[in-house]
Amino acid sequence: MKEAPGIVKGFLTAMILFASPFAMMFAFVYMAFAGVWTATIIMGLLILPLIIPLLWLKKKKAYLISYISYLLCFAILLGTQFGMKAYNESITIDVAPDIDTYEYMPFEENSKIVKLKSKTLS
Repeated sequence: MKEAPGIVKGFLTAMILFASPFAMMFAFVYMAFAGVWTATIIMGLLILPLIIPLLWLKKKKAYLISYISYLLCFAILLGTQFGMKAYNESITIDVAPDIDTYEYMPFEENSKIVKLKSKTLS
């Protein structure tokens, strides 16, 4: 495979460096409002700038493998985040309408919670 000329590499590097801050701001805002973990946001912000070494390194295979591993970890982390969010939203808690939950508040004097050292457990 033929190497790209230095001018093309320089142009691509400049374009990546120019586009990175805008892509980072967009990705940060989108992921922050989606409720994504901070670690996932930081990993997502570094995806575009980490392409630059692929343009300039002579031995690209080792870096490409590590970059693909990085992308795979990011995808797994992001998928886990959205999967957990969907799972938590799918859990429903059914409370009978005639039960007043405030009657079962812990550490209240007239609470209906069964206490460990009570006559009802003996």
